[in-house]
Amino acid sequence: GDDTYFFATSGARQTINRRALVLGETSTRAVPIEDVNAMEKVFSNQNFSKVVRFPDKTKSEIIAKMQELFKSSSESDVNYLYLTCHGGEDGTIAIGSDKTSFSGWELASILKQYKGKFVVMLDCCYSGTIIDVDKPNKKVASKSEKRFDDQAFLAGFSTGDIASKNGEMLDSKFLVLCASCMGEESYSAVGVGSLATRYWAMGTGWDPLQNRMISPMADTNTNGKITLEELYQYSYPLVLEAASQIHEEQHVSVYPKNSQFVLFKK
Repeated sequence: GDDTYFFATSGARQTINRRALVLGETSTRAVPIEDVNAMEKVFSNQNFSKVVRFPDKTKSEIIAKMQELFKSSSESDVNYLYLTCHGGEDGTIAIGSDKTSFSGWELASILKQYKGKFVVMLDCCYSGTIIDVDKPNKKVASKSEKRFDDQAFLAGFSTGDIASKNGEMLDSKFLVLCASCMGEESYSAVGVGSLATRYWAMGTGWDPLQNRMISPMADTNTNGKITLEELYQYSYPLVLEAASQIHEEQHVSVYPKNSQFVLFKK
């Protein structure tokens, strides 16, 4: 059903349909199905009109499902798209189970066909490319020995279109949370899930490790609403700290900055 959300910005109440699509390409251990489970719970715990779990599907199946889910969207609606998969240094999003992927440009173009806002939560390596966010105080990092050669894995993927510039989702239609910056990998722990997804879930009030509802950790002003900025500010230091435990760096990135847009309610 419809839900009425209150936006502090407008002060007006309006009826908004919210829909969520949860995607994952989990054929390798580096991308855990736990991510999909966690985010399906996150969205199901909200009063959304539709939550669709759709992991390990081909690119064409994903495009068709987006059409089915988002075609009825109106300008006042908010649509959520979560993706967990491998990512390429050029911003490739390797979400297709048939070894096909989206370029950032392609994904943005598909979503722009539909009315309403899109909240995009992207947990893959180099995910910040889509919003053109680089590391703070970037220094040339030494290439450590990777536990999983995702570039070799991605070499088998085809996007079917040429890669375009970075920052394809720098557009007022999108609210974007990325697990990492451009030039930076995203990490996961076997059997636990990806770091960013874990803290995004906990921020909204779902503990994926204990499989239970908790109070929403990102609701710092305790008003029962979680904004994009609150979820970013909550997850950023925790992901950074968790990555440092395995001697890596991972900076959650966000667009737009300081957004008071309400993503979730208690």
